Amino acid sequence: MTVHGGDVWQVGEELGIAAPEILDFSANINPRGLPPRARERLERDASDARLLMFYPDPSARLLRGALSKQLAVSADAIVIGPGAESLLAPILRYLQPMRALVPVPAFGEYRRVCEQEQIEFSPFPLERSELFRMPVERLCESIEAESPGVVLLNNPHNPSGAMLEPHEVRRVLDAASSLAVGFGASATSSGHSVSSRIAGFGACAKPPADARGSVRSHDREGAVSGQSAHSASSPTAGFGAGAKPLADARGSVRGHDREGVVSGQSGHSISSPTLGFGANAKPLAHARGSDRSGHSINSSGATLVLDEAFIDYVPHASLVREAANRPGLIVVRSLTKFYGCPALRVGYAVAHPDTILAIRSLLPTWPVTQLASDTLAEAVADRGYAEASLRENAVERERLADSLSRLGLAGFPSAANYLLLELRADMPAASELRARLIAKHRILIRNCDSYEGLARGRYVRVAVRSGEENCRLIQALAEELRVP
Repeated sequence: MTVHGGDVWQVGEELGIAAPEILDFSANINPRGLPPRARERLERDASDARLLMFYPDPSARLLRGALSKQLAVSADAIVIGPGAESLLAPILRYLQPMRALVPVPAFGEYRRVCEQEQIEFSPFPLERSELFRMPVERLCESIEAESPGVVLLNNPHNPSGAMLEPHEVRRVLDAASSLAVGFGASATSSGHSVSSRIAGFGACAKPPADARGSVRSHDREGAVSGQSAHSASSPTAGFGAGAKPLADARGSVRGHDREGVVSGQSGHSISSPTLGFGANAKPLAHARGSDRSGHSINSSGATLVLDEAFIDYVPHASLVREAANRPGLIVVRSLTKFYGCPALRVGYAVAHPDTILAIRSLLPTWPVTQLASDTLAEAVADRGYAEASLRENAVERERLADSLSRLGLAGFPSAANYLLLELRADMPAASELRARLIAKHRILIRNCDSYEGLARGRYVRVAVRSGEENCRLIQALAEELRVP
């Protein structure tokens, strides 16, 4: 079974047809495709042999500038990556939580990335009876009870499309920020030591090995160049009544130049006081990271990683401006879904500039191609395209939902460009319906069996496409569901 939507290549190979012959409702892509000016820019640049001989701009200045203007945040608060999904691993690697609290059903990459980073994945089940809408107060209670190091939340929700208003997301953010959680010593991605002032380790804490962590530096090409002097010091105190505290340790770090390359010994040292923990002692707030200049990143409590991959359809609900100024909040966003070009693979994150520096140093030196970066910069600047896309999606989503309802398919309220559908017991299972639509109609829908928390065989998801394409889907479904 395909884990994600949009795998037209596999389906095309199975059917012996070209991928463009498949009408794809499984991936939630703007059917308008690239904005005209962006498409022209891509065609022009791709045909320029001189431009193709240059390496890409590592910092994607043009694109970050366009996003800075659109979002009204500093360009220093933005980092570009090869798709929103690809930013999850470096973000979690930088944060180094012990546990992530994740509402489910959810994007499958959340669990996969947590497993890769050896982070405990703690699911928070959403209820069918509540239309899979986030119960904010109940989630806040779970945050307090479980003390996760990270809360992974997407808004609008995938796969249901349910949306939280900004004040509801802020309520979750406040609950996460107010935690006193323990983190072990960890080196920031910029190479600076994160010293832990925590003697005891809470549920989400990663205890350091021998209170001193050493990391290896990387050269410009991303190859390991040798053992560096990066140190994460965490002189922890005794954990029992008679335990002896460890000696205070100091971490010496090496500085990095703008490209993230180790430039030499900086001499920055971050010391950590020894703390004793008795029976009633409480761990301090999570360890503070330091930026390249050695300044502290003030981010106590758990971090909220907010996935806004589909927020372009409800822009008023975004928290990007707060993320740029408030430690403890990282917003991840897609570009190529809304601008109809997932083949280009571009996404970005918005956070406090110190956090962005750390995340950037964990990415490849050249995270995206120049063609992709400049094309998306052109797309972001086209406000007319965005406004027209919102209007068209709202109209077609309502029409599609009404038509699907007449077929007996129970849909869920959605603020995005997709609809989650529940199949009745007398209807074909999700996998069978998908197979029929592919074989007989060359239409691909999303079988939701891979979503944790959804009853197997009973859910599918469809994208909102153009009026003509949506009509084709309805006709095919009517035939397969035997609806006159």
